[in-house]
Amino acid sequence: MRVKTITCYTSAKVFDDKINDFLVYLERNNFDLINIDYQYHFCTFTALISYQDKN
Repeated sequence: MRVKTITCYTSAKVFDDKINDFLVYLERNNFDLINIDYQYHFCTFTALISYQDKN
């Protein structure tokens, strides 16, 4: 299993774009998405994305 942390300090739209870009990367490189955990704390958006190789 692998993880990717995405953090954004500017806006929810930029945060969404970063997550969507990474999801496209996962799809193009044959990874399976396991889970996405989101947190918002004091103007900071954070996501922890768990994924693995397709086998």
